[in-house]
Amino acid sequence: GASIGWFTLIAAKLVGEKGKVIAIEPEPNSFALLTKNIKENGFENFVSAKQAVASDSQEKKTLYVVGDAWTWSSTEDPRNDYEHKVGSNFGNNDDTTIHEYQVDAVRIDDISPQRVDFIKIDVEGVVDPVFRGARETIRRNPGIKLLIEDPTPFITQTLEKMGYVHKVIDIDNTFFWKH
Repeated sequence: GASIGWFTLIAAKLVGEKGKVIAIEPEPNSFALLTKNIKENGFENFVSAKQAVASDSQEKKTLYVVGDAWTWSSTEDPRNDYEHKVGSNFGNNDDTTIHEYQVDAVRIDDISPQRVDFIKIDVEGVVDPVFRGARETIRRNPGIKLLIEDPTPFITQTLEKMGYVHKVIDIDNTFFWKH
């Protein structure tokens, strides 16, 4: 999600008042800071924040938050593959209590404007449903660029079939664009 808005604020500076940025963040504490950061930077007229998870449906989802690390949350239960999802991200003395929240879900296709130039997806392991919920937006905007954290083979192959190329930016992120 958008977390507290670091990349949202960068995108807002880049597009200015002639553009539009939509930031989606489900975790309540992160969302509160996201909206505060948008307002304090004077971007509320062209940045829209939605408290929800991006997905391929509009049904409610369970959001899992570990301890007080509210900038890390996921709709995948971290108790499944705990060491990979939780243990490697927290120290031995950190609070690893798992909190659960019911949150709304939105499809990017349902909330995006007609023209979209860029989508960033960083959703802690549940990238396929987000991508499926954005496919029409991607098809409708042939010049769109995407930055996706941990894209699955499904996403990479789907985008390649649509004429996209990609470059791995770092260990987690891949940039996709059309030649």
